[in-house]
Amino acid sequence: MPRLSSIKKFFQWAALFPFIAFSAAGTTSPLFFSQLPIVDTLVVFLGNTPVGSLVGCLKKTGAGVENGIRLSVEVDEQTDIGKQRLLLEEIRRYDTAGALIDARQEMHSAAGTNVWRLAIDSLGGWRIAVTAAGVTTTRQVGAVSENISMLASLYSGLLSNTLNNGTSWIDTSIELTSGEPVISETRCVELPADNNDGCWVFECSNSVLQRREIWKVDKKGKTLYRDMYPYIGRKKGAAAAEIKKGGFSNASLFEMMKVKVPREIIYGRERVAVSFDNNQPLDPTVAMFFSRRGSRYIFDPLPEKCSETGKRLSPDLRSACLVATPTLQTTHPKLRRLADSLYDGSISVCELIHRYNRYVYTALRKRSSPTFSSALETLEAGYGDCGEHAVLLAALLRASGIPARVVMGLLYSREGEGYFYHAWVMAYAGQWIFADPSHGCFPAYKDRIPLIIDDEGTKMTGMAKIVGRVRLRYVEK
Repeated sequence: MPRLSSIKKFFQWAALFPFIAFSAAGTTSPLFFSQLPIVDTLVVFLGNTPVGSLVGCLKKTGAGVENGIRLSVEVDEQTDIGKQRLLLEEIRRYDTAGALIDARQEMHSAAGTNVWRLAIDSLGGWRIAVTAAGVTTTRQVGAVSENISMLASLYSGLLSNTLNNGTSWIDTSIELTSGEPVISETRCVELPADNNDGCWVFECSNSVLQRREIWKVDKKGKTLYRDMYPYIGRKKGAAAAEIKKGGFSNASLFEMMKVKVPREIIYGRERVAVSFDNNQPLDPTVAMFFSRRGSRYIFDPLPEKCSETGKRLSPDLRSACLVATPTLQTTHPKLRRLADSLYDGSISVCELIHRYNRYVYTALRKRSSPTFSSALETLEAGYGDCGEHAVLLAALLRASGIPARVVMGLLYSREGEGYFYHAWVMAYAGQWIFADPSHGCFPAYKDRIPLIIDDEGTKMTGMAKIVGRVRLRYVEK
């Protein structure tokens, strides 16, 4: 069974769950302030199985309002790996006018801790600092307009029983791992009544997940139910009552993320057609591998052998595929020394790619990790899933002067009878060729479908738009 890396992105979506920050001008409501703190404690379900907890807290601080979440999840990814544990904590601080001051997100797992910090720098611009494996990198992001005023308006209307059915709020927040803005809409669709447990019912959506999700809140502002794809959150007491009824069955995140197909493809006679149930376009980073046919994207055959004949990359593209990133720390001394020890100038580029791929396959223990580990973290830990294998291989190739990129997409599993989310590497040797270090496969020309390229670990929002939306069909070649 393939080791998955894209699944770990689901844990990071907690920033999009309860207490989403709303953008608006103005000041926060006195009634809202008087009701703080507002604390929600939810049991998190995957399917019908309780897998963890989510605690959200809005409270007053000396500077204004603090919005915090703490997500703890333990799930089965694969039967041969067992349960995976992750703790995600995030705090966003707002001033008395509701404007964002700064934000911090931490992900803790057996692989270590990753930290994202958003703040205004000395020049007045917004920057995100990422710390992984003890190494911190920073990048500038655009203007941040996140404001909590509209959330205050929603709670004030809810607590004073003055909201009207159909009232809606359009809001903007910033996603911390990518630095991208997230546009959200919250609409009141039901007022408290006997047939809905006396709850306010809201319908929520955002520009990342593009799903209509339900949020139920009681008259005191406590969340009773929240859709949080692929999870569901229920108020702790209510969830306990449901569990006591005994209507739950085991669920695997691995199985929930499967893209079903009727059978294995007939290689050489058929090709894979990719489409999305929300009609979104294919990510432009992988467009080179597909031909367009109506609303479908037909995956073109890949080279079965590595060949060094072909055109050279443009200087700009070659440079971009060799540079160090927060995920691929190619200039770090430890990675440099390892790359140099494996390098042999007397062999071809294809042979070098094969050598590096074989090294990563044999050197790393096959163990799943719920965080998105960097190349340096992976090297120091000595283990990982497909994502860790991919970032280490890409970093070693770049350190040796071979252009390489990290690919996330789908891999067919005969045991699982479907396609599952996976990560591997594309390297350039006159043409782009796939290498899969978690499976020791090179060239990896079969059973893999690229969906997005992510060299910096910042494509969470891109993957969130894809997962659960992919549809595959086999067509005649």
